[in-house]
Amino acid sequence: MTAIELLRRVLIFHQQPNGAHGFVRPMEYRGVMYAVRARPGRDEWTWTIYPNDGRARSSQFTGTRDEAIATACRKIDFWLTEQTRNLKNSK
Repeated sequence: MTAIELLRRVLIFHQQPNGAHGFVRPMEYRGVMYAVRARPGRDEWTWTIYPNDGRARSSQFTGTRDEAIATACRKIDFWLTEQTRNLKNSK
């Protein structure tokens, strides 16, 4: 594992739409990094997945943090299923 890969697993730099910056501690599910961040308001969250194709996907969520994590994991499952389907179709 390179130093850059190791750093990517520890911290993800995030720029918010309002221009603020911050670091997010990513989590990992089935080999895909993701993060869940609190938004202003009660039970307001933003989840972001960082799949290996280099295109982060993000969405806002209202509910508990555990529900936001579960939603991000479902999105990862969907992305992995699509990747498997695309590989089978390209053969």
